[in-house]
Amino acid sequence: MSNDKNDSSAITILFGETEKSADELHKKFSDGAKLTGYIRDRIVAAKPYWVSLSEKYGSDPEVAPTLSSGIDFLNAYNQQLNDLNASLQYNEKRLVSIVGSGEVFDVNTASIADVNPVGFYFEHKPCPFTDHGDTESRAMQLEKFDVSLAKTYRQVWEVLHSTRADPERAALYLMRQTYDHFFGILAPDDKVRQSNGWEKKPRDKPDQVTRIERIEYAAHAHISDQIKAQIMIASAKPILKVYMALNQAHKRGELDSNKARNAIYAMDKVLSEWLNTIDL
Repeated sequence: MSNDKNDSSAITILFGETEKSADELHKKFSDGAKLTGYIRDRIVAAKPYWVSLSEKYGSDPEVAPTLSSGIDFLNAYNQQLNDLNASLQYNEKRLVSIVGSGEVFDVNTASIADVNPVGFYFEHKPCPFTDHGDTESRAMQLEKFDVSLAKTYRQVWEVLHSTRADPERAALYLMRQTYDHFFGILAPDDKVRQSNGWEKKPRDKPDQVTRIERIEYAAHAHISDQIKAQIMIASAKPILKVYMALNQAHKRGELDSNKARNAIYAMDKVLSEWLNTIDL
């Protein structure tokens, strides 16, 4: 490459190479933050169940083998994390492998919780950043509608698992935007207004399209199975309750992390149900 500082092509190439290096570095550490965020979050989520199970041991010695296996697994898992932490230089393949171990523990915890209930409900959440993650499969489905829609959906999980400062608030906004964008595609305003289910509104917003009208139109327009369409229409009010729960993002002050995450996961299930029901 030319060293001539007046050579615009040379500096363009240099910027391109530097941008590529920065982008590769950014991706490496961004992916690492997401994966380690998932590891941390699922450990925090699983802790109350295992603590409750250990407390049950005093009155129910039969839980001892299960408790012992959980402790053995956690010791080994903790050693994996300590070894990786001590060795860092960043190793993504090794990190993904550890995420796999974390998912095994997460699945085991959910399975054990089903057969050994201790008053604490635990649900497995697959890592959304691995190829087999449910959220990535949904993102790929959303890409068929709009690439930007899929990007917004992916951002939900990126900020939720990789942001340390108030991750739930940003994720709530993004999940609400995902919902609005998705149903805006399924049920555009002009199409809804032309349908039999739309009614002109009184006072200052005569052309307004309500969310229920949008859901009804989307079901009729995109679900050929009429029974399934009616089921999705019947779910409109529960869906709106979930949507309203996303609005806690507007709350000033500290959010209830569990309530916020429950709202995000609930809306994710809504999107999943629609993606699995509509005619693609």
